[in-house]
Amino acid sequence: MSQNTYNELPNFDLLSVNDCCVPFPLAQKTIFNGKSREWIRYYIFDQYPEIFTDCGGWITRPSGKGKRIYVISRNHAMAWLYAHRKEIDWMAPEPKTLHRHVG
Repeated sequence: MSQNTYNELPNFDLLSVNDCCVPFPLAQKTIFNGKSREWIRYYIFDQYPEIFTDCGGWITRPSGKGKRIYVISRNHAMAWLYAHRKEIDWMAPEPKTLHRHVG
């Protein structure tokens, strides 16, 4: 049986340290840069289905009116958004504005 010396780190996920579950309204302000629910749905939820927990992601899937959405891992969400920061156009207009200009 090997003993753990002071040079060896235990096997754990560094993103799980000090991680927490965040309700969606707080996540809008702190993780999604204050973007609206419609903007987040249109530009992130619809474009990246791998973020949902049923696909191994970090946010619960919106499942109807009155169902709460949670970011189950704030650190994983922030790491994912950082990794995809060049793909997401944070300056994109609100979806309502897009629909007014198109139709």
